[in-house]
Amino acid sequence: MRIPPFSLWPALLLAPLCAFAQRGPVPGFNAGMRYLAYYGTWDQSRIDFARLNYKLVILEARNITAAGIASIRSGPDAVAGNADDVVVLGYISTGEDDRPAAPYAGTELGPRVDPRPAADKPSLSDVDQDGKASPGGTGYASYYLDDGYYPSGSSVLTGANDGEPDQNPEFLGYYVNQGDPIWFDVLKTRTKTGSGSPGLDELLTSTVGQKYACDGLFIDTLDTAAPNSWHGTQYEWTAPGCQTLIKRISDTYPTKILAGNRGLFFYNPNFNHYAWTLRPYLNMVCFESYRTGSSGNGAVSGDFDDNRYNFAPKLNAEAGRPDGFTIFSIGYTGDTDTTVLANAEFDASMKTQGWMSCRTNRALTRDFITNAPGWNEWTAWSAANPDTAAPVWDSTAATTSQPPAARTGLQQIVPGDHSLTLRWDVARDQTGPVRYNIYTSTTTTGPFDFATATKRAAVATSVPATYALGTGTGRYPYEFTLTGLTPGVPLRCVVRAVDAAAPVPHEDTNTVELTGVPNASSDYRSVVINGSFTDWAGAKVVSPDLDEAFSPVDFAGLSAANDARWLYLRFSLHRAALPFSDFRTHLFIDTDNNAATGFQPAGFLPANPEFGSEFMVEGSTGYDERNRSFSTGGSVPGVSWTMSPGVAGTDFEARLNRFVKYPDGTSVFPNPAIRLLLGFNDGDAVQLSYTFRAAAYSAWLAAAFTTTELADPLISGDAADPDRDGLSNFTEFAFGHLPRKADAGSLASPATVTEGGNRYPAISCTRPMDADGLRYVPAVSTDLGAWDRNPLLFVAMPDAPLTGGLVKSTWRLASPIPSGKSRRYLRIEVNLAP
Repeated sequence: MRIPPFSLWPALLLAPLCAFAQRGPVPGFNAGMRYLAYYGTWDQSRIDFARLNYKLVILEARNITAAGIASIRSGPDAVAGNADDVVVLGYISTGEDDRPAAPYAGTELGPRVDPRPAADKPSLSDVDQDGKASPGGTGYASYYLDDGYYPSGSSVLTGANDGEPDQNPEFLGYYVNQGDPIWFDVLKTRTKTGSGSPGLDELLTSTVGQKYACDGLFIDTLDTAAPNSWHGTQYEWTAPGCQTLIKRISDTYPTKILAGNRGLFFYNPNFNHYAWTLRPYLNMVCFESYRTGSSGNGAVSGDFDDNRYNFAPKLNAEAGRPDGFTIFSIGYTGDTDTTVLANAEFDASMKTQGWMSCRTNRALTRDFITNAPGWNEWTAWSAANPDTAAPVWDSTAATTSQPPAARTGLQQIVPGDHSLTLRWDVARDQTGPVRYNIYTSTTTTGPFDFATATKRAAVATSVPATYALGTGTGRYPYEFTLTGLTPGVPLRCVVRAVDAAAPVPHEDTNTVELTGVPNASSDYRSVVINGSFTDWAGAKVVSPDLDEAFSPVDFAGLSAANDARWLYLRFSLHRAALPFSDFRTHLFIDTDNNAATGFQPAGFLPANPEFGSEFMVEGSTGYDERNRSFSTGGSVPGVSWTMSPGVAGTDFEARLNRFVKYPDGTSVFPNPAIRLLLGFNDGDAVQLSYTFRAAAYSAWLAAAFTTTELADPLISGDAADPDRDGLSNFTEFAFGHLPRKADAGSLASPATVTEGGNRYPAISCTRPMDADGLRYVPAVSTDLGAWDRNPLLFVAMPDAPLTGGLVKSTWRLASPIPSGKSRRYLRIEVNLAP
């Protein structure tokens, strides 16, 4: 419907909102404020009533003068620019052309149709936002659409590809491709006098047309881009263009408040539209017909359960983001309604969800002045329902109208490099916005002590990668990463929700607690897979796991290490078993460190992890999972999986080849940073983030040797010398030499640096520009026996770039060359950085 949203509210603002400078929720706007949406005609008594009793007014500017708008904006004191000013939003339709003379000829390049091939209909990526010409379509502007629509209650597609612009059969506007740049120009420059509908400049400035100078826009008909599967309009391909338009409006009028009506699919990750969310470009979003539909008789909508259990939690999650928005609702209860109806509407919207609420008739012309019962009902409800409660936890997991179980507090912890990523669901409150406090403690025993715990208040959350792929079990809308943590030290964590009530906010008291253990970044070592574990001494990357008695293979911990050739794993179990002896144990590897790509593992208890696997080991066989399927990408040869011991036990070690390639020749491990998930079907799973040490060295080996040679440590091993020049492969890499060319020569050279009139002894060497994991340590001696590596004795000079990805590095002594015959000997030592 082309009807806009609205609500009612009291004065809580501390500053005039006409100076609103960035997107995000409107400060001070909450469920306790009255707002008015009125599309009828205005007289002085209505203007005065709105000025004195509302903080937000949404209106159709065609029915009021600029002087009337200015009077409303001036607020109770009738002086513009004060804290009691009223915010006025002017109505504009962007998804339909509602000008009385539409459709227009324009460029005569329209109407347009879906440009996607039939086989690619589900995808909105890389869509041509201009669309393609409709068969037989001539004589119309390029922004009109001709993909057809389903009239209300009909299952018959109407008007598709007939060369004529599609028209909304109820409100008579013509459907528009909002991404057409010409449409923005039309919206910006049109005027009430010229076309019957005011444009952006006329609505928002005091220099064009009627000079309405509104505080912002109420942007309607965003649902033209609705999913085709809804069997309404068939223009989902215009969703990216809709985002382009709203962003352009936001960029063009950065100080104006923008409110969007309809288009809730833009805020629900179960729709492709979520990738083109309008969230960063709007300050407010209206939920039209949330409880009562547009019938106008006050009856509860048949969609109410779907609205409150499916859509509302997801919308609240988006509103609560750092770039979120203020939500308000509208219900169509007719020209009059009862106190019972009013209270039910208020309870559903304002008390339960924390949204400003408004009730009106279908045409938005209900007389707000003489309807004293409606006004008094709002006042009575507000007085009887002060906000005294903390936020209530909800769930974004539902995809139907069935109520999901609330997911209270912290739900998931993912260990990372010196970090922990915490994830949780949404909470709602009568006084928003809801924010989230994180409490952490290193105390390992006793109840969680909130008084002594470290508190991080109102953290700036992020969107988990897999939440953007769709909601459900094991997926949560919020995450926050704690960084700078000590690897191996358990950290107890709690997340609590807090509202925005004044003067004292209310914080919930949940005690849901999870413990995570941060990883270290990497561990370079060579391990012999023989079941002795002596060469794992001091391993730094450890991911402990709790005892889950339900799992036949119950992991107790996971460690990882690597050298230039192998990725090594060590894992332990709480009880003896033999993992990888059948199809139920799997090693999933997220090789691009991106949970949104690859296969999404599931079926683990107590919750499914957020993980995207490109490569999987089952038994001793590797499988390609880049196509987001379990194993249908095909098996991968050359994994060289080895595990010991081969009998039931509680401690195991394994290795796999870092040089393994998919059948198409692509390296399985193209990136240094990976994630590992070791899991048993319908049982336990443990995760670990890992960064390969000396990854550049492995890439250097892969470029220098064939696949067969890489499998032979006598040729490509760290200590091997295939060109017999006396330098091992590792030494050749460290000093920029070639492993297949006898080029020993000198690895370092003496030098002299002159600075400030003083001469300093120095030493230089050639090294790779990308020598991650390696540490070059200069040392000085007076007798070639004792070497001093104190870094304070040296000054590192700027590197000099060379060809072939090499640099020349120089270190000078901190003291000048001594007088007399005193000698200084310098050398460079290379080792792996700690």
